Amino acid sequence: MRRTLLPLLAALVLTTGAGGPAGAAAPPMVDVTIRSMRYDPVTLSVAEGTRVRWNNVTSPSRAHDVVSSMPGYIRSPLLVDGQSFRFTFSAAGTFTYICSIHDVMIGAVEVPLQAKLVTTGRTPYFRLTLGTGMLPTTSPYRYVLNWQMPGESRWQVRASRDNTLIVLATTPGTYHFRARLKDKVGGTKSANTPVVTLEFVP
Repeated sequence: MRRTLLPLLAALVLTTGAGGPAGAAAPPMVDVTIRSMRYDPVTLSVAEGTRVRWNNVTSPSRAHDVVSSMPGYIRSPLLVDGQSFRFTFSAAGTFTYICSIHDVMIGAVEVPLQAKLVTTGRTPYFRLTLGTGMLPTTSPYRYVLNWQMPGESRWQVRASRDNTLIVLATTPGTYHFRARLKDKVGGTKSANTPVVTLEFVP
């Protein structure tokens, strides 16, 4: 595990690259039904690493697809009745999508940020998991973490290939965290995760 100190003002942040264990079980699967002119459910919340499968059961048969609002991230082929498409959500963020043929069809998959306060050891810290693994150097994507220190209104930001960031709990009080995925080449981003609020009391 690699740990690197990042020079980010008063909030000290560490990064740790963590890969998945060898021989890990297959990720869980969650289904979305495409029925007539609707995704069901419209909004879905899943853990990092979950596979989502869209199943077109429209009858009489009508073609639909799944295209993310973050260009190029998710793009299925056209699906007719009985066909399905799978995508694994490996990063925290809120990913909206549409059917490119029927843009009234809108859906979203929310992948919450995993956050934990760790108080063992000399210095307490928050461990934030933004994805299932470190992004390769060739990837156009970067994990993006935003956080607020206690008593501050300004959001601090860090973009990283590392899937785990550590924010030192240097000040007692309430910390806020959120995350999203960014395409550093195209400049587009997913929407943020819901805000995670954690309290540090020494």
